[in-house]
Amino acid sequence: MTASDPLSFLRSMPFADVDISKIKGNISDEEKQLAINVFAYFISTPEKSYGANIGRRLKMVEMNVWKKEGSAAKARTICEIEVVKGEFK
Repeated sequence: MTASDPLSFLRSMPFADVDISKIKGNISDEEKQLAINVFAYFISTPEKSYGANIGRRLKMVEMNVWKKEGSAAKARTICEIEVVKGEFK
């Protein structure tokens, strides 16, 4: 992390190929892509991460950030997942 870019570590995450144009919210497409990249990195793959089979099925549908008093902010991310009987392995 550098003083000039406190998000440099997060910006170094691999690109996640997700159509961010379908994600609603009040943040920029660049910020949505950054959040998706971080999310995908930490979900990882079934070979490397417990629960990755479920995490990879989550679909981001909305991301919002609101400024609060002082330096704190409030954020909400909404995800959807389709649950189908007998599909989980």
